Amino acid sequence: MNKKCLYCKKNFFSRREVAKFCCRQCSDKGRVPKLDVKCLVCKKLFKEIPYRVEKRGRKFCSSMCFQRHEVGRNNPAWKGGKIIGFHGYIFTYIGNGKYTSEHRLVMEKYLGRNLTPVEVIHHVNGNKKDNRIENLVIITRSKHNKIHIQERKKKFGGTGMPSRWGKNK
Repeated sequence: MNKKCLYCKKNFFSRREVAKFCCRQCSDKGRVPKLDVKCLVCKKLFKEIPYRVEKRGRKFCSSMCFQRHEVGRNNPAWKGGKIIGFHGYIFTYIGNGKYTSEHRLVMEKYLGRNLTPVEVIHHVNGNKKDNRIENLVIITRSKHNKIHIQERKKKFGGTGMPSRWGKNK
């Protein structure tokens, strides 16, 4: 198949339909010059063709740097850093891939100090998603357990535990 070289404009023969250049030198010279781009994560300079930088927005030197960048607020699936845990408590993102319970954060901010591990926060109205300071109380674990046992006694009667057979003794 006779073709015309895109760089030197000479006619040449090629068996391949996709051939664009007559020789390696024309192929090297005919390529689009690459741009110097600075990686957003590691700040390393790398070369990239203009199309990938302008159209696709290539800003990372490697897939590893891209993955490091796509964490937390930079992730397109970011939902504000709040999730609801298994037991219904709200957890807030505090950085470095860590979450903490929102009711403890609210109380720490109100008190102006960190809570100790033995301090338990009780939701007065029983709604675990209501983290207003008026609804939160600091109590000991034993006092917290007694409050919940009384609530279960009101709900189930007797021992405060649901019966396996539907009756409470």
